Amino acid sequence: MHQRMFSPVYLEAVERLHNGELGEITQIRAYWHRNNNWRRPVPEKKPDLDRKINWRLYEEYSAGLLTELASHQIQVANWIKKSAPVSVMGTGSINYWKDGREVYDNVACIFSYPDGMQLVYDSMISNKHYGLEEQILGSKGTMELEVNKYYSEYPPTPPAILQLINDIEKDIFDVIPIGGASWVPETAIEYKGEFISDNYRMDETKLQLEAFVKYIRVGKAPEELTKEGYHSSLWSLLAEEAIKTGKKITLPDKYII
Repeated sequence: MHQRMFSPVYLEAVERLHNGELGEITQIRAYWHRNNNWRRPVPEKKPDLDRKINWRLYEEYSAGLLTELASHQIQVANWIKKSAPVSVMGTGSINYWKDGREVYDNVACIFSYPDGMQLVYDSMISNKHYGLEEQILGSKGTMELEVNKYYSEYPPTPPAILQLINDIEKDIFDVIPIGGASWVPETAIEYKGEFISDNYRMDETKLQLEAFVKYIRVGKAPEELTKEGYHSSLWSLLAEEAIKTGKKITLPDKYII
């Protein structure tokens, strides 16, 4: 399910991104962190049901974090870029949930796009502090889609007193020869960004179901959804191959559509 394609926040964000509001998009960073082993209880008298109940943990049925979580965020990146990646490399391991599972409990991947931009991605299920996010970094600003925030690279000018304090600090730091401009404090300002959309309270799952019913009635599936699902699923599996082989993987010709 790619319900973000029905989210008012994402729809407005993507429109603004495609209109160039963020300037040139130079990187997308995405992550999905949880703290849960994904293992479900198996009836004591039927241990043979484990592989069916806990199918997410076995290679025969799942690529774990890549197909269960990363696929959603790869789709968002593809949607924003209006293209799919051209290569992927990555790493992963089982470093915490050592309970007989076959799929990784942590992964990190870099997907490269035709224009040279990268999607930097990581996921784990042993720490939930950072949750999930897609951060879109452009020459004019940054968008964090999950929290509905936009941050301009050119925020409002700070109050005069803050500017004065910063100038004083800058003069102090500048006279120390060991340092350089790279670590002099930026202009002091409390900039908390702006909302991308005012419609963030709308239920994207309900909107998705409404669209589903609509397309059933007209007897037609939206072509865009099919393409998005295909490419995100495909690159999730290619990322799995990249991790397993330790190689940089490109798209085989037979999968080009």
